[in-house]
Amino acid sequence: MDASFFENERPAARSTPAQFEAECAAILSALGWCARCVGRSGDQGADVIATKAGVRIVLQCKLYTAPVGNRAVQEAYAAVAYHGAHRAAVVASSGFTTSARALAAQTGVLLLHPDQLGSADRLFGVPEPVAPTPKPPRRVIRRCPSCGTGLRLPQWRAGHVRCPCCGHRFWCATLFF
Repeated sequence: MDASFFENERPAARSTPAQFEAECAAILSALGWCARCVGRSGDQGADVIATKAGVRIVLQCKLYTAPVGNRAVQEAYAAVAYHGAHRAAVVASSGFTTSARALAAQTGVLLLHPDQLGSADRLFGVPEPVAPTPKPPRRVIRRCPSCGTGLRLPQWRAGHVRCPCCGHRFWCATLFF
């Protein structure tokens, strides 16, 4: 999913910072993240907290018209420890100052445009889901009464079986094994 919520929109077109935070959380939720917006006061640097496949992230969402500075990066970095997160990001469509980029590079905080939230799994290192290995059907070994060849038969089968070795046809039941 791409973050089409933000396509052709200027930051000023969104009504409030709270709506911007809710849109960021909605994108993550649509991607399978368990995302929630944190209350306005006392958020300790996290506007959105999200978890998926054991990876917990915090987002600092900034609805600015000017480039975002160091303070947002510092808040996001502090939020990692406070909320027990693995990664942090600052999301802003207005860009970032040079000093914010330098600080983010040192602290490991990601600086994202809202359109990049569609790649959150890859950006935050969520492991690919592993499909369970299908279990092979249980097989039962029966011996041909004529030649003694072992035959692997599906469990819960009853009826006549033909030995591939000698061609002998015999009745066999594997219902109770």
